Amino acid sequence: MVFINKGIEPRSLTHYRLSTQNANYDGMATDIKNDIRANMLQEQGRICAYCMGRITEDSITIEHYIPQSVDSSLDLDYRNMIGVCQGILLGQKICGNHRGKEALKVNPLSEPTIETIQYSRDGGIMSSDVDIDRDLKITLNLNAELLKANRKQALVALDKELKKKKALGPWKDIAERYIQKFSKAGEKREYYGILLYFLHKRIR
Repeated sequence: MVFINKGIEPRSLTHYRLSTQNANYDGMATDIKNDIRANMLQEQGRICAYCMGRITEDSITIEHYIPQSVDSSLDLDYRNMIGVCQGILLGQKICGNHRGKEALKVNPLSEPTIETIQYSRDGGIMSSDVDIDRDLKITLNLNAELLKANRKQALVALDKELKKKKALGPWKDIAERYIQKFSKAGEKREYYGILLYFLHKRIR
């Protein structure tokens, strides 16, 4: 999981909220929801806000961070919306599908909560904060075996790339170039949160 810097909401959402009496999310036209999905794909680099797996126009789900059933006044608040995967991995529920309506402390829109997240080299995800750790492991089920394996595989692939780059300069310089690369706007590499974590460890 990585911090998401939310952009400006789609004009169609603004217009709908301001011009429609009793406007609500469930009554929103499909084309407006498609505009929201397109925005999220761009600002998230086509990566699920929770597991960091690939999402596309056909697979993205709009998740209300604070569920509509908890606070319906936020159902049209773009800053309360994130793009997530469909939440099924080999028949196992993950991410929003596993969460249901349970409240979360970890928040991909809040940098301080993301900064508590750590990874192990076997692909495990954890947090130094007890409540966030529970969110990651239990509420969102982000240590499902296939997710762990996918993150480990992404890390192994990065290690191989770095070894090939070793002749080009010191580890710190190489790591910093990769961090800049992963931080640029555009489509992100799957599971790049674990890659950034270990790149920063190399620098330290």
